[in-house]
Amino acid sequence: MSRHAFSFLKPLVSALLISSCATAAQAGDGETIFLNNCAACHGMDAEGIPGVAPMLQNEMLWKTLDERAIDYIAGVVTSGLSGKIQVNGKSFNGVMPPQTHLSSKELAAVTNYVLQKVNRSSVTVDIAHIERARQTPLTYARLYALRTGEITLAQAGKAAAQD
Repeated sequence: MSRHAFSFLKPLVSALLISSCATAAQAGDGETIFLNNCAACHGMDAEGIPGVAPMLQNEMLWKTLDERAIDYIAGVVTSGLSGKIQVNGKSFNGVMPPQTHLSSKELAAVTNYVLQKVNRSSVTVDIAHIERARQTPLTYARLYALRTGEITLAQAGKAAAQD
C-alpha cells in the first residue's frame, strides 16, 4: 500500500488532537475564571483577603463537608452569601453576590478548580448541580446550616421551595 492510501486519516488525527487539547484547555478554565472573577476578593491563591473575604484554600473544611461540599459551593456561587461567617477562627461579614454573570458550565469549572486544584478534593461539581442550585436559591441561614451539616441540600431546597 502506498503511504497516500491513509492520507484521509490525517485530518481525522488532527481533529482528535485539537479536540483533546481543547478539552485540556477547558479543564484549566476554572483557574482562569477564578482569577478573573474571584481572586479580587478571595486572593490570587484563594488564601483570602483579611477583612474582605475568607480563604477558599481550606482543605479541612472541604474534607469535613465531603459530599456536601458540592451542594454548599454550588449554593454559594448561585445564591451568593452575605452575613457573618467564621473561617479558621476569623470573622467575616461581607457580601458575595450570586455569580449570575457566569454560565453553569463556568461555575462548574470554577467550583471544581477550588475543590480539586486548590483543596485536593476528589468531589466533582457538574453542570446539573449548578443548574439545580440556580433553580432553588438558598438563604444565608440555609447555606450556613448546609455548611455545618445541620441540613442536606434536599432539605434546604425543599424549605426554599416552600417559601
